[in-house]
Amino acid sequence: MSTFTFETVLDTKDPYSLELLGAPSAAVRHQLSGTLHLHVQKPVQLKQLSVAFIGEAYLTYNTSVVTVKSEAVNLCRSEHNIVNTPTTYQPGDYSFPFSLTIPGNLATTDSSKLKAGTFFWGYDLITCAVPVGLFARRKVSRQTIKVRRVSVQPSETADVRFGAKRVGEFECSLYAPKVVNTAQNMVHARIYLHPFSPKHRVKDVQAIVIQTEKVDFDSRVIESSIGEIRGFMPNPNDVDSLNANSMERTPLAKSNDATPISKTVTVPNPDQESFTTAWGREFPIELVIDLIPGALLPSEELPWISVAHGIRFTINFANPAIKPLNVMAPFTAAHILDELWSLQDSHDGITPPDYGEEVDHTTLLDSNTSRVSQATIHREMYPEREPVVPDLANDLPPNYDNEEECPVPYEKSEGSSN
Repeated sequence: MSTFTFETVLDTKDPYSLELLGAPSAAVRHQLSGTLHLHVQKPVQLKQLSVAFIGEAYLTYNTSVVTVKSEAVNLCRSEHNIVNTPTTYQPGDYSFPFSLTIPGNLATTDSSKLKAGTFFWGYDLITCAVPVGLFARRKVSRQTIKVRRVSVQPSETADVRFGAKRVGEFECSLYAPKVVNTAQNMVHARIYLHPFSPKHRVKDVQAIVIQTEKVDFDSRVIESSIGEIRGFMPNPNDVDSLNANSMERTPLAKSNDATPISKTVTVPNPDQESFTTAWGREFPIELVIDLIPGALLPSEELPWISVAHGIRFTINFANPAIKPLNVMAPFTAAHILDELWSLQDSHDGITPPDYGEEVDHTTLLDSNTSRVSQATIHREMYPEREPVVPDLANDLPPNYDNEEECPVPYEKSEGSSN
């Protein structure tokens, strides 16, 4: 019969799952709390009892026979020592609350879903108990922790307006979503067209969702943030190693993939004979793009990994001699909270850490901290920002100086030229 057993429980909404809110930042620290329950059947003396949160990365490569896994590289480590001197426990049940400080710049991408498929990382909660005795055997429990970054649905208009043009020939203004929920199965967009002459009449508009995945993992990325690197990694105290030319130092993992995560949607000009220039001028062309199930990863931006998204519009002209116009409208993919977390304080009354540099910030950080009002969250998470591509005009649809140039009569807005 075992002398003792233990189990570790996190104070999170879902067992072994941690949610983080806010952009990744090395200046932010999240608190992960929980309780270690020790069940003693016979008197036992423990010289170590600890809980640790560990992040590790490794490479895999195939041989002619098997798949080989490399030695793990530490990404982060946070440990809480409950017992570090010999302590005797009598039969009974014991509970030990703990709190671990988690870096704010953790990679939350599910690496198993990356197209590269050779570089993996993950996080584990490791509980270790070491009894005193020559033949005593330590007990270790390893539990995988799922870490994901979450966002709050914007309260304001969820579209951003972009534009592109060929001077004197063609202009377009398009609306694309600012944030796309990873649970969505489709994306909506719309576009206005403005050819300057019949020569640039549009044949059709195509749209497709693109996901780019970039990994460039080098030991220098983490040498400044952790104190111990495995033996096969360069020594952080070796100045020559740190200053070596990047061409002489091959990254541990490097990949760059841009893949479609939807089918191409094509909307043709309804007039396929004369290709009317009125199409898309006054009323927008609506596009509904179906996403490939399970292919949309949350956006990620760290020094060694980037996952970005955009809707690529291709405008094909009736004249085949005119080169198609391609416009990329970026958006952010994120896990959107279905509901706000509880507004209760943390279980032990600890004040949650602040977010950002201002002292009075209390934006929620993870699933253990206190919450704030939804309005405050919106202000913190969605400040006003400039479009990546400048707008073409202040008003849509575009106004025309000459009445004859207006293909479809409509009431002009105030300030229009006659």
